[in-house]
Amino acid sequence: MSGISGIVCANGAAPDQRVLGRMAALLSCRGPDGTNVWSDGAAGFCHSLLHAGPSPRGEEQPVSLDGITWIVADARLDARGDLRAKLRDRGCAVPASSGDAELILHAWRIWGGQCLEHLDGDFAFAIWDKKAQRLWCARDRFGVKPFYYARRGDALVFSNTLDCIRLHPAGDGQLNEWFLADFLLSGWNPNPAATVFAGIARLPAAHSLSWQQGSLQVTRYWTLPIEDILRYATPQEYLEQFRELLRRAVEDRLPEGGAGLQLSGGLDSTSVAATAKEVARRCAVRCSLRAYTFDYRPLVQDEEAIYAAQAAQMLSIPLRRVSVAEALPYARWEDPCIRQPEPAHEPFLELHHRHLSEAAGHHRVLLTGEGGDPSLLGETWPYLVSLFRRLRWMTLVRDLGSYFLSHRRIPPLLGGFRMRVRRGFNRQDLFADYPPWLNPAFEKRLKLRDRWLELQREEKQVPATRPQAYAAMASSYWASLFEADDPGASGIAIEARAPLFALPLVRFMLRLPPLPWCAHKELLRQAMKGALPDSILKRPKSPLAADPLVELLRQKIWKPLPLPRSAPEISNYVVADRVPHEMETLSPGEIWTHLRPLSLYCWLRRATGLTIAGATKACYEAC
Repeated sequence: MSGISGIVCANGAAPDQRVLGRMAALLSCRGPDGTNVWSDGAAGFCHSLLHAGPSPRGEEQPVSLDGITWIVADARLDARGDLRAKLRDRGCAVPASSGDAELILHAWRIWGGQCLEHLDGDFAFAIWDKKAQRLWCARDRFGVKPFYYARRGDALVFSNTLDCIRLHPAGDGQLNEWFLADFLLSGWNPNPAATVFAGIARLPAAHSLSWQQGSLQVTRYWTLPIEDILRYATPQEYLEQFRELLRRAVEDRLPEGGAGLQLSGGLDSTSVAATAKEVARRCAVRCSLRAYTFDYRPLVQDEEAIYAAQAAQMLSIPLRRVSVAEALPYARWEDPCIRQPEPAHEPFLELHHRHLSEAAGHHRVLLTGEGGDPSLLGETWPYLVSLFRRLRWMTLVRDLGSYFLSHRRIPPLLGGFRMRVRRGFNRQDLFADYPPWLNPAFEKRLKLRDRWLELQREEKQVPATRPQAYAAMASSYWASLFEADDPGASGIAIEARAPLFALPLVRFMLRLPPLPWCAHKELLRQAMKGALPDSILKRPKSPLAADPLVELLRQKIWKPLPLPRSAPEISNYVVADRVPHEMETLSPGEIWTHLRPLSLYCWLRRATGLTIAGATKACYEAC
């Protein structure tokens, strides 16, 4: 895990060493294992290292093989042995001790821009070719690692930390109104190329960037493939393949010293935890594991923490409960230690910060269960319809019959049909959920009602057997989620890793027959038999019993006060008087919608350099 940044000048001038020094100082908080500033001609790179493994440690960056081509990278590669074997077949013997950045550079020298076809894992990197005076950068397929860039005069500035870009004196800090509009309309940023700052862009996932003599080109290099359904001879083959792919994904992400585990009471995170325990045992290495779970009691009578404790006990892993009931929305947002480079509709930001800080006190890696829900969406109805239309009646009868014989019930057939009916009814009033508090001038200038319709429009379905699962895994939402956990955003030196987003595992799960493997996550229930408690394996999938923020409102523990009417930070975008003051009786969706202006207001106060201590205090009212 690394902090990276750099400046490349198009006019042949040397980058400003003072700016590079400031960038390096900011990156140093990402890692205590070394900070380096390098410059040569028109290029200058900064790098800070937090070694998290499992690749060899001690890789000082930037790295060069010939003194002409240099790389700076925040990278963690999967299947390093396979990549070294491919390089060896091309006449390039790479020692096992080579770091990930050096492996990428070797691959680039062999295959050029096509090297991305051979790189699996999480990465953001920049390669400078001094001879060609060309900068070439890339971001991994799912956007696990962030990458930002900006033109500054005749120079291109880049980093995996947004605040580093802002250190360049040529930046004006002007806000991107389209970003703010999307945030107020939807609660997040659905444009994968935009940041909150007008002059700074983000490189979308699965894209590369080329900068040469002032010419900038951004290109998509990969799209999630649409593949046929897997047909194995026996159920055991599916289970063995899944266990092997999950084991490799965890092994590629698990450092020798151990890791934290983000644990819930569901199947995804507990399956990752059980596999991590098995990998540590197989490898016979000293690998300490420590789990963390959010406990919503007594605020919400939810059993997540109980099931998490059962899993931790069976796996002999220490478990730390993080109490949600002790947190209040928007608490400590004025604290400079709680970083927030961009607006985030996350009222419990302080709780998230506390959780990451505690985990960072023991480990440098946190394994999560993200990825199980989207990749195992059931979609039984469209699957059966597809079989019927293709005259695959024997397969249809066999899959339905085998599921019924195993479970003594029919599978969830109507999920897709009900969703289509529900969407049909919702189209009758597309503006039912449109925010009523947008500033009319802002709304008119950006034509936000048109933008609202664009955001509500359903994406054209791809010709996949499981189109909803495919669309969910291909969504840019995941990159925004990964960025929120990145040390460049949190300011905490710990790296979150999601084994269920390993590419071979994602491709396998998207090719599964929905019956039986995706119905109620049957794949995990079968694969984890004997590894997890029966109480979890037999537990029906269910959402959190209640929304903690809604419960805080309804139990009169917390209440937001009205936004200040004349606050210049928010009044350009929101009419404060139109934001409801009493929210206790509203639906959870309405409550979250009407709190978006408060989340933006608090961020704007902070971004403009004003203290928000008074503003945050005014948002609470002891009842």
